Amino acid sequence: MEQPKTPNCDKMLAVKDKSQVLTEFVDWLNHKEKGYHICQWFDETLEYASYGGYSKLFAEFFGIDYDEMEREKQAILTFIRAQQDTPDAS
Repeated sequence: MEQPKTPNCDKMLAVKDKSQVLTEFVDWLNHKEKGYHICQWFDETLEYASYGGYSKLFAEFFGIDYDEMEREKQAILTFIRAQQDTPDAS
């Protein structure tokens, strides 16, 4: 089995430090004392806060296809499991 290509995972790894800073900033904004929240419009009169789950938003910001990255992760796990199930050739 050939090792899967993971361009989106590679991109995410390359921006890991920047993504961590964004996460810390959003956590800081969401702190009770600050009272800020990233929200999405529900309709024209209401909005709701997006509590957590910023991974997709950050991936989009960095030009990463989040859904494809998740598929790549699954392919990596499948590859690792297949390697573990293959008896040693030695």
